[in-house]
Amino acid sequence: MVALRVTGWGAGQRVPIGILTKVFTAELVDAAIAKHDRAERRRRLLPARLVVYFVLALCLFARESYEEVLRVLTSGTPGSRALARVNRSSLCRARARLGEDVLETVFRQVAGPLATRDTPGDWWRGLRLLALDGTQFDLPDSTSNGDTFDGPSTTGGVPFGFPPGQGGGPR
Repeated sequence: MVALRVTGWGAGQRVPIGILTKVFTAELVDAAIAKHDRAERRRRLLPARLVVYFVLALCLFARESYEEVLRVLTSGTPGSRALARVNRSSLCRARARLGEDVLETVFRQVAGPLATRDTPGDWWRGLRLLALDGTQFDLPDSTSNGDTFDGPSTTGGVPFGFPPGQGGGPR
């Protein structure tokens, strides 16, 4: 598995890029592209399959620029030098050409629990074990947020600070 260091990440941090192709196989991606008729009619510098992997890599490297994510994704692959001249607007157009339906199909093919009934430690008395997690965060200090979310107040009842938002879900 190829692991590449990304500019801006902590020294020594390495991210496995090959995991994308293990989970989202080329066959799965190509089938989704064909299903929605998004295959190229001419040879492109940014083919649909590469754009799918690019969008998935954007999820892994959310703080990096489009160009940096593309560089990391294609580093060491044949033809990666030609991609050095691809700019942000080309990547935006390629994403628009691909469309969201292809990505939804890819997602729906892989989404779901990885554990089976035979996976040790993931079941207890026939029930699937889950962990729930919650978090609290500050919301923007606005009149509507203050009216909707009960925030901190002084002993005299005068509100101060930011209204808290809360969220939770499976972990």
